[in-house]
Amino acid sequence: MTCLAEASDMDFLGPRIAADGLLYCIRRPHRSPRRSLRPLQLIEDILLFPFRLIYAFFQYLNLFTMMYTGKPLAKSGGPDRPHADMQRMTIWGNLIEARNNIVKGDTAASLVPDSWELCIIASGRAPEILAKGVLSFDLEPDGSIVFSDGSAIYRRKPDGEVSRLHKDAMIQQVISFGGHTAVLQS
Repeated sequence: MTCLAEASDMDFLGPRIAADGLLYCIRRPHRSPRRSLRPLQLIEDILLFPFRLIYAFFQYLNLFTMMYTGKPLAKSGGPDRPHADMQRMTIWGNLIEARNNIVKGDTAASLVPDSWELCIIASGRAPEILAKGVLSFDLEPDGSIVFSDGSAIYRRKPDGEVSRLHKDAMIQQVISFGGHTAVLQS
């Protein structure tokens, strides 16, 4: 095995080697999956564990009761009135806001931060950044690069000219073959 690129503070996604031998990839800052141990948080979690366990058990019984009787287990707090689940409403609000921000007018908001960079890595040289905010890319035989930021698809020609090919919501991956581009959306 040969290491193509490495850095302790960066991840390299989707590496592809072009016909000329250059390495193309998406470079992004590395995020450690482990959280640091905070002693006060650990003590709080240990002290609150019994209360959280009792609360979870009560919520399980409450759900079970609601499914079979349609009434909650406890009725403390005031008169019955329909209310929206705040967590669900927050999620819906965020989804609507994201959807509205994705395709607005002639510009499209990127789904990934600018720190996700499409770059060329050659040995003995600093990485050359071709585009920022890149979620997926593919190389074309003529040396062009097709890439997406999740909201639009772009083509970068070998001379550096970038043009937008398509705009849509939630583009996950682009694949180029024979001058045509396939899109995977969620």
